[in-house]
Formats: sequence, structure tokens, C-alpha cells
Amino acid sequence: MMQEVTIVRGKHRDKVFENVNCQLIHPIKLGARGWYGNFIIPDHGTIRIQLENEAQLVYHKSEMQELFTFTDASNNEPQESDESIIARIEDRFSILEEVTRGVAQGQVRSLIVSGAPGIGKSAGIIKILDHESLVNNVSYNKISGGIVSAYQLYQVLYENQEPNSVLVLDDSDQILYNDACINLLKAALESGNSPRMISYHSDSVLDLGLPKSFEFQGQIIFITNICFQKIIDKDRAGIAKHLSALQDRSLYLSLTLQSRREIWCRIKSMVEKHNLLKGFDLTDEQVEHMLYYLNENRDKFRTLSLRTVLQLAQFVKTSPNGWQRLSLAFHMK
Repeated sequence: MMQEVTIVRGKHRDKVFENVNCQLIHPIKLGARGWYGNFIIPDHGTIRIQLENEAQLVYHKSEMQELFTFTDASNNEPQESDESIIARIEDRFSILEEVTRGVAQGQVRSLIVSGAPGIGKSAGIIKILDHESLVNNVSYNKISGGIVSAYQLYQVLYENQEPNSVLVLDDSDQILYNDACINLLKAALESGNSPRMISYHSDSVLDLGLPKSFEFQGQIIFITNICFQKIIDKDRAGIAKHLSALQDRSLYLSLTLQSRREIWCRIKSMVEKHNLLKGFDLTDEQVEHMLYYLNENRDKFRTLSLRTVLQLAQFVKTSPNGWQRLSLAFHMK
């Protein structure tokens, strides 16, 4: 599925392309040298462009963003009260804690957790695993990003194959676009009773002292910002087919946080019920003013997350009378 885009700045060999309107053939991928993609560029045909980062690509239409990011759906928001949304989200995070505990204790082989970025997915999981490591001697290894090839993923799985260990893959959505990585994940995330055999048929693994095949006996949690079901419902071809296969093999938990309103409700809950701003020594009036400001401007923020409210609290401490001016400069679109 092609997408109309503008390359802000990219390179093909030694040629620099700046502010070029063109077509993106497939979603960009993260490789060893950074992000890249295949583009149809006027007068150049189809060529591969290397991008310094994702911000160097501007999508003209929202279709790609609707598929691969969590965006607001204000026109289609259900008529649901904030209290009901908060209760639903709190229940999902409670379920996340229970199932994470099951993973740590070896009762659950694998878990995929889907939710918008910056809403506490990783923190909640690590909190449970820290407790289990102290109480039940469970070992875990959290890897954030950094995996860009099947070779690297194979090595990580091998190093975390023991029965009493949990591998947490966070911020690793790029491997979902790699067919070889997907095949390794399918094997590792298999939740049945049969042995999970992981194979990599290349002599390159032998140079590291790794076998070409081994049985993965550990537990695995894959944390993603991608809403699998949204993509699967949109189109069952391409990446949707792979996501469906992963979803079928593992427990898949959506935290039901997709719209800006739901993210706002999560922020409100964390501030009022879970003392998110406890360490900032703010007055009740300052907190109330911050929450009102966040809610009124939630569609104007470039990103909206728990990190946003923590940054806002820093602005309030830095400039009690001018924090909105700081937020306007740093946060707004």
C-alpha cells in the first residue's frame, strides 16, 4: 500500500534529497544504519532512501498513522463518562499485573501487551518482576530497542532461554517488519505445551559459539505501541497476517488506550489516585490547574502521555507563574 509522503531530508548513496514529495512503497524500517525505505521519486524511479530518523518523513494522509499509532478519535468517541473510562483502564492494568505475575511464576509462557506510548506499560510490568525476583528468585532481562536483525534476536533468545527467566522486549516494534524476526517470535511466543524450538540456519551463529537450534524454555513479554487488532481489522494481508499469527500464539492484552481522551483519563487517574506527582511538592490548586490545562489542550500537544504531565510539573516548579508559556514552547504542535 503506497503512501504520499514528503522526505524532509534523506540520502541515496551520496545524493541528498530534501523536501521531496514522493510515494512510500512500504512502511520504513530500522536497519543497522538507521531508518530507510523504498520510494518512488519523480525523475529517479524507485530508489532506497536512508533517513536520519523518523521525523525526516512527513505523511500527507493520516492512513498510515491510523494504522501504526494511537491517535485521537474524537469524532467517534463513545458516549462514555470519564469515570467509566478510568474504571475500564484501571481494570486492564490490574489484569496486566495478574498476568505478568503468572508469566514470572511460569504459569504463562508469553504475553503481548499493546497500548499507547508513555502510559505506564513497562513500569507496571517491571514493578511486578522486581517483586518476583526478590520473593521467588525469578530472573528477568529487559531489552529496550536495539534489536534490528534476526541474528540479534536469535542471540537474545538464546541468552534468555532458561526456564526460570523472563525476557522483556520493549520498544522493539521495528522487528515486526522483519520476516525472519517474525518467524523467531512466532516460535518463542508459542503458548502451547509443545517444545519451543528456535532455529537460525546460518554458520554465522557458530562463530559466536551458538548452536543453530535450541529449545527456548523461558517466558517472554513483548511490549508494543502498535494496536494489533486495529491493523488486523483493517487488512489481513502483509504485516496484519504476521500480527494475527503472533496474536494467535500468545496471550494478547490491549490496555484499551487509543484516543487522547482515554490517555487523558489515564493521566487523571495516575495523578489523583496513584500520586504520580508526589515528589514535586505541588499545591492542590497547582495540580488542579495543570489537569484542567492538560484536558483543555489535549488535542494540541505533540504527544500526550505520563511523561508529558511530569514535564509539566517540572515547568510549574521552575516557573510557577509562567509554566504555560514554557509548555507552549516545548509541548504544542
